[in-house]
Amino acid sequence: MNKISIKQLSLDDTNKLFDFEVENRSYFKTIGLSRSDVYYDPNSFQEILKSLVEEQEKGVATAAVEQVLRQANLVHKLHRIEAGTSPHNIGSQIVLTKNGFHFVGTYTQHISNGDDWTDSILFEKVID
Repeated sequence: MNKISIKQLSLDDTNKLFDFEVENRSYFKTIGLSRSDVYYDPNSFQEILKSLVEEQEKGVATAAVEQVLRQANLVHKLHRIEAGTSPHNIGSQIVLTKNGFHFVGTYTQHISNGDDWTDSILFEKVID
């Protein structure tokens, strides 16, 4: 059995990740992760990857959700908040979990993707 490891994304991964994306392009489209032709241009992909690496280092998504929760509590006086993700969007699920969201369940065929439907995973957080 091969060993599996997880590491943060880096610019050293550009070529391998680009090859992976191109190789699996048709599969991603079937699961609702269709991307434009620009994404598959090597120069554009490198710029996209640079942005992702920068976001990863800054924790932008986690900080943004923290701010939404703060506004939901202080400004809008909400008691609870819900969020949904694609079952395949592990990054968003991690961000929600880091911010205290809990998994609630799965909506079957919940998001329209052109002619197809994909599932959605529901999370919730009771705001104190």
